[in-house]
Amino acid sequence: MRFYILGFWVILNITFTSCTNKKDKELQELHAETDSIIFQLDKSSSNSPGIYFRSYKNSLVLYNRNTNSLDFYSRSKGLEMRVNLPSDGSYRIQRFTGFDILKERIFVADQMSLLEMDFNGNVVNKYSKLQDSEGLAVTPNFAGVNKSILIDGKLIFTGFNFLDLGRGSFDEVPLLYSLDLASGELTRYLNYPDDLPIVSSDYYFSQNTIVQNDRVLLNYAPNQVYGYKEEWQEFEARSLSYTPVSEFRGDIKLNADSKEHLKTNSIYRALISDPYRNCYYRIYSTPFDPNGINNRKITHLLVLNSNLELEKEFILPKGLSHFGYFLNEVGLYFVNSNYNELHEDEMKYTKVYPLD
Repeated sequence: MRFYILGFWVILNITFTSCTNKKDKELQELHAETDSIIFQLDKSSSNSPGIYFRSYKNSLVLYNRNTNSLDFYSRSKGLEMRVNLPSDGSYRIQRFTGFDILKERIFVADQMSLLEMDFNGNVVNKYSKLQDSEGLAVTPNFAGVNKSILIDGKLIFTGFNFLDLGRGSFDEVPLLYSLDLASGELTRYLNYPDDLPIVSSDYYFSQNTIVQNDRVLLNYAPNQVYGYKEEWQEFEARSLSYTPVSEFRGDIKLNADSKEHLKTNSIYRALISDPYRNCYYRIYSTPFDPNGINNRKITHLLVLNSNLELEKEFILPKGLSHFGYFLNEVGLYFVNSNYNELHEDEMKYTKVYPLD
């Protein structure tokens, strides 16, 4: 996605002393060069934001379609390692659907299968024809900001379920699966919360899950964040600009109707976990404003504490995208598409939090 060039950006910083006691801060300016990281890219790589990426030990890891590889980039060296994915034979990736890096292992998702690889590109294991106990075909979903976990030899991950959105409900639908890496047994790990309606495909594909040692978090795109320990719990985690999502009008199966609904309503596009600062970030887009600047939605960054309470909220400048975000001990960085538009051999990340 490409954006128009801006020179300076103004960010609205609103801080809360609690969910019920709100106190506004003054406007702050964020210059384009305030704090950024630039990665020098290999000529085969694209600098457009994508959904197949990971931050790993201060490296940015991108899926390279041109070379069918996972490319590891560092700030100082550029491309420092390339892990080639199998392109032929029994391990060949037929339909790449994402990857994750957990405990020095790379897990690569294919349609209804999963490869476990080391950093030399060797396949440790392949788990084929993944189906759960009900016979439902399962494809691991490692795209975007989904976060899986590897614990006690079991990989717990979100799955593509190829839902029939027309039925209008997530009832009894699996959210997470557990794969025993020793036996290859796949089981249903956790269902969606009860009575959670499907709004449209646009909202469904903007939801994401974060699996942690002590709980599971679900970013429900139309509204709340849901957390699971022994049972599901709702967390408001709302933007100051939040407006309730209207009832869907039209045919939920028609893409045009779904796009029109999304255009006129707000959406929570992602939930990101930050282990360095023990907080979370939630990405919010306002409804389309026909009288607004450039007739576009406005994107907000919500900063939530460990209890998923709103602490701060920023209006993000146009040109920054959470797709391909970079996270390290210094802060949270978003892809700067304005810069990338002019520098095709580089990928720039601008710091959005904290603003020191």
